Amino acid sequence: MAVLPILLLGVGCSNQEKSTDNTQTKSSSVANQTATIKVFDRTNNKVLGNKKVSFKKGESVLAALKKSYRVTESKGFVSAINGVEQDDQAGAYWTFTVNGQDATKGAGEIQLAPKDKVVFKLSTYEK
Repeated sequence: MAVLPILLLGVGCSNQEKSTDNTQTKSSSVANQTATIKVFDRTNNKVLGNKKVSFKKGESVLAALKKSYRVTESKGFVSAINGVEQDDQAGAYWTFTVNGQDATKGAGEIQLAPKDKVVFKLSTYEK
């Protein structure tokens, strides 16, 4: 009779360990999603940063950018990165690409995918 309670106790512990292992696997797979965000001030020909960032599924480019850089934004559009501001009078604006393609929406509207390469550029445009 004493063997049965010990056997049941062992089964209970085994189930708890499996439950914990599944939780750890799920959270570690979320943490493994990374993208690279490079920031380039084209008007001064200066790289402000080139960082690999971790993100969660569904996270926007803007949210990931804010994890690694000081960002000022309005309605999902970036106006300054690490203190370098766009300048309407000079025609200098922050633009960005994702995997070499020009963004067609604001950084707050575009979701990151694993291994994306995002490049922000402060570029001067002729008026």
